Amino acid sequence: MRSNNHNVANSIRGFSIVELMVAMTLSLILLAGVLSVLYSSRLTYMENERIARIQENARGAMEFMLRDLRTSGYRGCSQGIVVSDFRNALANPTSLLSDFAIPVQGFERTGSGAWLPDPAAAGVHATALDPDSDIVVIRSYIPGSPVGRINTDMATGTDTLSVDRISGQTWGTNTRFVVSDCDLISVFMGTGIAYGSSTTATIARAVSGTTNTTSDIGRFNSGALVTPVVTAEYFIQDSDPLPGPANYRPSLYRSINGAAAQELVEGVEMLQARYGVDDAGEVTTIDRYLTADAVPDWNRVVAVNLGMLIRAPDETGVETDRATYNVLGTVVGPFNDRRQRTLLTTTITLRNRTK
Repeated sequence: MRSNNHNVANSIRGFSIVELMVAMTLSLILLAGVLSVLYSSRLTYMENERIARIQENARGAMEFMLRDLRTSGYRGCSQGIVVSDFRNALANPTSLLSDFAIPVQGFERTGSGAWLPDPAAAGVHATALDPDSDIVVIRSYIPGSPVGRINTDMATGTDTLSVDRISGQTWGTNTRFVVSDCDLISVFMGTGIAYGSSTTATIARAVSGTTNTTSDIGRFNSGALVTPVVTAEYFIQDSDPLPGPANYRPSLYRSINGAAAQELVEGVEMLQARYGVDDAGEVTTIDRYLTADAVPDWNRVVAVNLGMLIRAPDETGVETDRATYNVLGTVVGPFNDRRQRTLLTTTITLRNRTK
């Protein structure tokens, strides 16, 4: 029995130290390979996410402005640019917020560091403007806003404005409206709205130094459209309250009707605009593209060429950005940081300005 037990004990053996070391080495090599694949996959995922985020920001920033530009200068079915057919009853009708005779207006940041025209004097609502970007002001109808129709013929231009509306839709106090048919267009501020039923309303237009200069908007018949319009100011502004270049966080901002500016899209580093002008004043063709300080008459602008430089929100990798970017004639860079950037340009025709 002892001999048999002794033979069994001798036949049960473990791994030798050499075998264990070889096994551990192979395991470590396999583990390192797996970790390398995981790390590479994570880097690829993060890189794709950054690129997707830049592209998403770029599309979003452009879409905000393109939507407003497409509807700028809204005049209903009265698209012909005839001065005698246009009335502006708003107080201060040539001010930045009220000059609806001009669909688009710009402010150019010149190479000398000055603004032409001066946005502060014009009343632009920005506090920390980017030193290399332009300002674009768009006066337009916002797609999707409630639209009404006059339901009673007006005997005079001062008559009560009674409109039909979609059930449940309402307008805010001091909304600016365009009322239009195919012969006449008028802009006024609705100073009070009374809802007579679920589908009707009457819009008051009181006269004061901040609302309307007159209650006479011209005589419109039943069926004329009553549409809310806004003045939107687009600009690039620092979204980081901390001073210094390291804390600079440029974003696309928008102010509606002079309200506090809202941040729309982060990472928009530059905004440049060129304006397509019809020198003959026929508003049918584009003769040349000009910067805002060189536009001779804003009523001759029929298209806008936009350029934006978008950057990633964070630095990544080890390579520095040594490239230069030509944004519609304004060259910037190299930035010498580790952020990715993309450049976008597009041209939009002002549909409501062309015949």
